[in-house]
Amino acid sequence: MIKLGQVQIRKTLGQTAEEWKVRAEKAVLAYDHFIEKTATIQNQEAIDGITEWIGRADMPGSPEERRIAVGMDLDESKASEAVYGTDMATQRVKQLEDMVLQFEAKVDSALQTYGSLPAPEGAGSRTEEVSATMLCITGGIGLLGLIVIPILLE
Repeated sequence: MIKLGQVQIRKTLGQTAEEWKVRAEKAVLAYDHFIEKTATIQNQEAIDGITEWIGRADMPGSPEERRIAVGMDLDESKASEAVYGTDMATQRVKQLEDMVLQFEAKVDSALQTYGSLPAPEGAGSRTEEVSATMLCITGGIGLLGLIVIPILLE
């Protein structure tokens, strides 16, 4: 179960395909939550450091590449449950879960050190702008991954 602000992810082996799928969905949601939370940090250098750690979708083993890979596995699993019977898919989920725990620690540490931006008071607030920027960056990286990864896998 994932509790925002304190990620709790069960790490047991031998789970069914459905259990792995649930874990994957929770890890992706937690990752996306911390992307949004990063945008609220009141220090641009801290945001830049976290963004650099996240990496790009075309960087094998980076958190963003893991997030994209697990997301693609989830999409593929809608057509066939077979994808979650593979060791590779379950390993990617486990890696993403570990990265989410690191992500949480980085974001929480930055928020403790620098604080967060004030809550938005209306449309066009700084928090909404930064959040929208982070979502655009993440979406662009994800799109790049969807284009580059299949080419690299050929």
